[in-house]
Amino acid sequence: MNLLGSYHQVYTYDTGNNLTNLLHQAKDNLIFYKWYYTCSKDG
Repeated sequence: MNLLGSYHQVYTYDTGNNLTNLLHQAKDNLIFYKWYYTCSKDG
């Protein structure tokens, strides 16, 4: 279990920055998609 915990810490440390950027990008895309869908439906 300690080995798994250590691996998880290293993995999170290595990919944390990229993962954060990816989540921000996905959230922005989702907001844009909702806005686009709403405008298309109204138009």
